[in-house]
Amino acid sequence: MNSMNESALDIKGQEIVDQAYELVELVELAYREGTAAHVVEKGLFQKLLEMGYQALGYLFALHGACDEGERVE
Repeated sequence: MNSMNESALDIKGQEIVDQAYELVELVELAYREGTAAHVVEKGLFQKLLEMGYQALGYLFALHGACDEGERVE
């Protein structure tokens, strides 16, 4: 892997870490503002879906151009 790809992967990994911090911030803000639990829950699930999407993309980026398995038709 060249250094440009390593840098891009570092950025992708850091984006996921940043999103985890955003989850904590969302909870703390909800606490301070007295936000209803169901509203917080909805926001958390949305953020977690985004994180999952980013994490899966990160996994694919780590694999790079590798064996993608059999072709399904």
